[in-house]
Amino acid sequence: MARVKPGRPLRNTPSRIRVATGEAVSLLQVNTPSGIAGFSEQLGLSMFRELAMAMAQAASDRAWIASELMKGVDAERSLAADAKARAESPPDAALSVLYHEIAAADERHATTLETIAARYGQTPSSSTGGGIGRALGELKDKLVELGSDALDQLRQDLTAKAQSVHWHTAWVHAFGALGDTASAEDLSAVLAEEQAHRDALQQGLNRVVEQHARGVDESKTGPKATAAAR
Repeated sequence: MARVKPGRPLRNTPSRIRVATGEAVSLLQVNTPSGIAGFSEQLGLSMFRELAMAMAQAASDRAWIASELMKGVDAERSLAADAKARAESPPDAALSVLYHEIAAADERHATTLETIAARYGQTPSSSTGGGIGRALGELKDKLVELGSDALDQLRQDLTAKAQSVHWHTAWVHAFGALGDTASAEDLSAVLAEEQAHRDALQQGLNRVVEQHARGVDESKTGPKATAAAR
């Protein structure tokens, strides 16, 4: 990224803003809105966006953001492991493919969160437990204590996925408010997948509840036997 000489005025600007961009730290004088326009003209729109993101990061609690995102990484990997296990023995035979898709997606989501955390100073090897990951673990433990049938498993998975949707929604909003459009866009893509998987699990739960209401347990009889029973 091109450097601007410290203290160089842009259109007779009155205010000074300290901006951290990697290892380089520049003191820029920016006038709003005319100075912003002039600045974008000089460095180009893409560079201006990078600087805007750096400004947003400099004005935020970078350490806290990175720590919270790593909790999300732990949660996504936990969800991925659960989905892989569930795919081998699904609560409903028709959901096996979906669980494989969820496992692969959650692994990608963990990588995306790590990438964003790195923008805020987190090292790839660092990881912090707690937060959403701990909450999901406590939820699973409670359900195990109660015993788990197909209906319990689906309720557990749907609740965990819904909680993940709420968490990602909050972070998309936060990054948007900070002006970090790159991270907001990255998480928006993750959120869309999380919502789609939540909806698919809801459909699976609807089907299992209907089967129980009709007195048919497809997890034991199989799709063909269920169709014959109807």
